[in-house]
Amino acid sequence: MKIAIVDDNESWCFILQQALQQQGYETKTFSDPWRFLQQATQFHLAIVDYCLHTPQYQRSLDGVELIRQLKAQSSFVPVTVLISAYFPDESPEVLQPFCPEADLVLSRPLQVQALLHPIQKLFDSAKSCMSLRSSA
Repeated sequence: MKIAIVDDNESWCFILQQALQQQGYETKTFSDPWRFLQQATQFHLAIVDYCLHTPQYQRSLDGVELIRQLKAQSSFVPVTVLISAYFPDESPEVLQPFCPEADLVLSRPLQVQALLHPIQKLFDSAKSCMSLRSSA
């Protein structure tokens, strides 16, 4: 399973990437949301930060808009998880209306281990609805 981490916080990316790789996931990090959009179909799941800082020469793109564009642009779309420290510490069901296009919305601070179970659950759900593409 290939997971993209789209976040401009290098420390969080490193920690999350290491934890996911220890669980057997193949991961790649992106600090540039536009670069991720160009490669999005290569991934089974994308973990997207709400607040993404883009260089001044690029049009701004936050996590919600990134997920909207992702869902609109391609026939194969990875499962999407939106994470933000700006959300209140609520359950995913309460946060979901904030970005209905996302498959799951979570608040930070979040222990990495607390993210692993929902990711596996999303993969299991996706497998029952459709077969995941094989790795390229």
